[in-house]
Amino acid sequence: FGNVYSSPVLIDVNGLEQLVVLLDGAVIGVNPHNGDLQWQVPFKADYSIAISTPLWTSDNLLFVSAEYNAGSKMIELQRNGMQTKATELWSSNRLRLHHGNAMRVGNAIYFSSGGKGSQAILSAVEARSGRILWQERSIEKATFVWADQKLITLDQDGNLMIAHPSPQGFKIVAKAPLLTHLSWTPPVLVGTQLYIRDRRTLMAVDLG
Repeated sequence: FGNVYSSPVLIDVNGLEQLVVLLDGAVIGVNPHNGDLQWQVPFKADYSIAISTPLWTSDNLLFVSAEYNAGSKMIELQRNGMQTKATELWSSNRLRLHHGNAMRVGNAIYFSSGGKGSQAILSAVEARSGRILWQERSIEKATFVWADQKLITLDQDGNLMIAHPSPQGFKIVAKAPLLTHLSWTPPVLVGTQLYIRDRRTLMAVDLG
């Protein structure tokens, strides 16, 4: 498989380490110590462009998503001795994470769906079923950090938001316009210092 833009992620499947890599045509898991292929599931984006890093959650669910006609898939990984079995739970061509990141909070996954030739929509999806819980058009491409039971959210217009997400909606408790030139990079939180950037400016914000 050829390379795409997604970064690999190291996960643990009930004590068995796996390196998950999203490639051109499949998402795969390999043994990080010797490179042996553990499993693979078909996943193909047009133009070999799949940007976002796969999202791994503690209940052995792996979420992969991309724009360019790829859609989203939820894969359950199960350990059997020194091997791993991958089972596709659901797929959807309607849900497409262009870039940025997805965040799992409780039983829902939050991410911006769309954005290549269409408006990106902040979406909440039930993790195990793929059911869309809600979509919020007022918040376009956004990236996230989860801390202190709050979803720190930065949209592409540079609006920093502190929110309480739930299966019922997205409750914003604080909001500040801080950046102006396409904020596509996920925020980084170190202690109470939040680092955000757009195409021109790097900023540190004290959330203490």
